[in-house]
Amino acid sequence: MKPKIDLQKASTAEKIWYALGNTGVQLVNILVMSYITLYYTNNVGIAAATAGTIMMLAKLTDGISDIIFSVIMERTHFKMGKARPWLLISGPLMGVSVILVFNVPITLSATGKIAYTFLTYTFMQAIAITVFWLAYNSLFPLISHDPQDRNVIQSIGSFCAYGAGMLITFLVPFAFAAWGGMTEPGCWSKISIIIAVSTTIVIVISAFVCQEKDDSDLIDEKNETGSYEIAEKKEKTLEIAKIVFSQKRTWLVLFVFFGYDCFMGMSALKTYICLYALGDTNMSFYGSASRVSTILTMFISLAIPLLFKKLGRRNSMIVGAIISGVGFIGLFLFGTSKTGYLICNLLSVLGALPMMIGRFTYVSDLTDAIIKKYKINAASFCAVCGSFGTKLGTGIGSALVGWMLAWIGFDAAAQMSSATLKGLFGCATIVPLVIEICTLIFCLAIERISKNNAVETA
Repeated sequence: MKPKIDLQKASTAEKIWYALGNTGVQLVNILVMSYITLYYTNNVGIAAATAGTIMMLAKLTDGISDIIFSVIMERTHFKMGKARPWLLISGPLMGVSVILVFNVPITLSATGKIAYTFLTYTFMQAIAITVFWLAYNSLFPLISHDPQDRNVIQSIGSFCAYGAGMLITFLVPFAFAAWGGMTEPGCWSKISIIIAVSTTIVIVISAFVCQEKDDSDLIDEKNETGSYEIAEKKEKTLEIAKIVFSQKRTWLVLFVFFGYDCFMGMSALKTYICLYALGDTNMSFYGSASRVSTILTMFISLAIPLLFKKLGRRNSMIVGAIISGVGFIGLFLFGTSKTGYLICNLLSVLGALPMMIGRFTYVSDLTDAIIKKYKINAASFCAVCGSFGTKLGTGIGSALVGWMLAWIGFDAAAQMSSATLKGLFGCATIVPLVIEICTLIFCLAIERISKNNAVETA
């Protein structure tokens, strides 16, 4: 009988600061997810369909950058570690990118504005966010090898991420009121600078605090010296990539991240519901409703590890998806009232929590499975699943917002008709619900593989 090996865990400080690193990127993500289409259409003067196309084209470049940076990370070795140096670099990149995106020069021509938005949005997605997510997702399986410990880390991360959401939903409407409203360019400039500084600081600190653990506790066999050690990569980078991307689980994880973030990316349509259906011209109700849901989800997310332990990760996701589905259907039927919007939006957000937290553990499970079977640490390539899926999903979700607004006949300069309003509700509720159901199906496929404790080859 083999002796039980104690799996290495993250310290309390590492758990907190790793989670705060997620807060840093979420400040940017949530600001962009909630307001970028509104900023482009109502401030910059870009048509909704054009804004959606810009986001989609940026994502095509983004997909290429994921592959490039994952190869660079695999081939680059720093004394600081495998992932931490790149996380450190990503902090300033994130800060610069958010300032560029929300400061489109008003002196540019219409064509110049389109070119500027494409270049700056592409820089944010294809470089700044790519480097962050590859480094961040690569670091996760390296700071802790214990599955339950990882669930705790992700629940704390979710708490902090929703805390970032609460800050955005509270501060942005407040900033609108204090700095001249959402049509004032200087208002967006000040908001972006505050977010940029905050994001950079927390990401940089998390890179210094979190430490990468060795793989000795993940290897079953001892080497010639009697110690546990992973075989150092004699395999070439291309061979490692082939191993990772030949796994069924790899592609399923990518689809889960893509589906979830596409589903979340479409949440920007809720700002249009509040603005045009509920008459929330200064977004104060939207901010209040978002704060209520954020506060509840922050604290409920801390209980998700207990839910996973009690019901299992698979069953927790199924129950959550049912709750979320009820919320979306209710939002479609009763979202024209503030009370209906508040309650149904809350259900749709709370129900998505198990899937949101559980998906990050899938990347770590994949990394561990490949270490155990092939004796190689391919964390960077495994992280591509999450990074590429997240950005592709967010990009397509954001693009769908613009395309669907154009499809239903939205015109920022005209009063919204009843037919357009009905189309808006359909796009904001039914489409995300369908995407969420599809994502759940991919999650269940991963759970089947995890139950068999196998790395299945495609």
